[in-house]
Amino acid sequence: MDFNKIEIFIDKQKVSFICSVDDDNYPNVKAMLKPRKRNGLKEFYFSTNTSSMRVKQYLNNPNASIYFYHKGLIKYVGVMLKGKMEVLTDQESKNMIWRKGDTMFYKKGVTDPDYCVLKFTATNGRYYCDLKTESFEIKWVDRMKKKILFFYGINLLITFVYALVFGGVLGSIKGNELILGMFVTMGVQLSLITTSLIYLKKFNEKKNYNYKFNKYILLSIIIPIIVFMISSIVLNFINIKYVSTEFKGIIFGIAILTTIVGSISEEIGWRGTLLPIFEKKYTPFISSLFVGLLWGAWHFFKISTVGILGYILFIPSIVMYSVLISYIYNKSSKSILNPIVFHSFINICSILLIYERECIEFYIISFVISIIAIILLYLFDKNYFIIKK
Repeated sequence: MDFNKIEIFIDKQKVSFICSVDDDNYPNVKAMLKPRKRNGLKEFYFSTNTSSMRVKQYLNNPNASIYFYHKGLIKYVGVMLKGKMEVLTDQESKNMIWRKGDTMFYKKGVTDPDYCVLKFTATNGRYYCDLKTESFEIKWVDRMKKKILFFYGINLLITFVYALVFGGVLGSIKGNELILGMFVTMGVQLSLITTSLIYLKKFNEKKNYNYKFNKYILLSIIIPIIVFMISSIVLNFINIKYVSTEFKGIIFGIAILTTIVGSISEEIGWRGTLLPIFEKKYTPFISSLFVGLLWGAWHFFKISTVGILGYILFIPSIVMYSVLISYIYNKSSKSILNPIVFHSFINICSILLIYERECIEFYIISFVISIIAIILLYLFDKNYFIIKK
């Protein structure tokens, strides 16, 4: 069964049909506009009136089905999905699918008590095309694993290719080694945005992040600065003295430029594309741990500079950064601008404060400081760490 083909078909339809069960156990069918949001073939979101008969029926009996069809001149295609329908009235769910112009249906706006969200979760379905019918089950975990393996596998492949291309081309040029090294690093980082574009095309998905400027930008700046300043002080205390950076003048300017470009690419990949895949099954906190592990492991080139032990200790520190960045990303309504700024300041602070001191001791110190920051966030916002979106 080609699930991608079915997803593409569903997205093209302007009308859908939802089915509920009434008090007399008879099926009731209603035509609806296309779903406001879809996660694969597993989850579909519709908007409706809280006072509607359909909502009452779903509250009494969540068993449901939805149907999509297209009738051409000589070809008929139909998809039926069976599962459960939930009625969501929390403000976050209502905000998620609200669209400009919805006040036509819900006069009081997005907070209208008569506006709610229907969330359909599919378990199985049937697909009809070319006079053939095929039944299928929707295994969410298997589907998720397939997407994760595809994303990470393609990214590793592209990473190696870009490393060879950028390393080979720039390595053959005579010039400042610091500048050439920065461009090679940036080239490798571009593998993430390339992978994201391939992934979105492959699975017919759309980006769900934005570039809105909001108050969380301050946290994105302050947290990495505090982590690195404290780390630098502790390193000095244990006799790993501060070393003045060689990144000065125009070289520092180029470092900022390549850092920003690389951070844009990485954050579109890790937070903008990979994180939502995990979040379809796990809480944002657990999802950020998984992403952090994959993100940290991806830096395998560090083995050449910090050794295997350094690389192993580097990964947990990156996992903690992933938790912090993902928290800010989710709390800011998925503004990718915040992770980009956070990531950029990690790299810039590393150049200014930890130059020639990126060592095992630094990884341990930054890990401990990040853990303390996460504990404080947990005490301040426990729901984020335990509730699935």
